[in-house]
Order: sequence, then structure tokens, then C-alpha cells
Amino acid sequence: MADLEFKDLTGESTIPWPKAKGVYDSDGPGYDAGPVDFTIAGVEFRVNPTSMEGIHSMRTRYHVQCRTCMKTLHEATTGPTSRIRDHLKKEHGFEGELEHER
Repeated sequence: MADLEFKDLTGESTIPWPKAKGVYDSDGPGYDAGPVDFTIAGVEFRVNPTSMEGIHSMRTRYHVQCRTCMKTLHEATTGPTSRIRDHLKKEHGFEGELEHER
């Protein structure tokens, strides 16, 4: 996977990794990406791969944090995209839909 650098996506709704193609495909930047910082609609996030994997899916687990309000959205989720989407809508009033980098 390509190196992911900080992306300022203010005013955009793009998650900086490809969409998972199936239930066993990674829904995140990848286990070797290191922490990924990005901003969507003025809200800053950090997604950091952990050393853990999903029990059945064997997908990488990610620590997901909103850096704007300093909340940990999940310590070790295999689905960071849904955590980010839900947090944006519930806590920051985001009404758009998220897309993935292609």
C-alpha cells in the first residue's frame, strides 16, 4: 500500500483508503501504513493500525480517534470507516455521505 500522508479534506467527504471489496478485505489504510491523520469537514481524525486482527475475518484492527474532540471512537475496530461516519453525523452534524479514495 502506498504511504499515506496527512490529507486536509476539509469540505470533502473522502476517506483516504480504498473501499473494502468484501467481508475479508481491509476497511482501513492497511497494517503497514502507520498512523494516518486526515480531516473531513473540519474534523480531524487519526486511524492507527494495531497488532491485532479480527477473530474470524483476520482483518487488521485499527485504533480510531477524533483529534478534534479528543475522543477514542474505538480501541481496535476492523471497520474504521463506519466509526468515522457515525461520529461525524452524531457529534459534528455531518450530513453528507463518505466516499473512498480510488
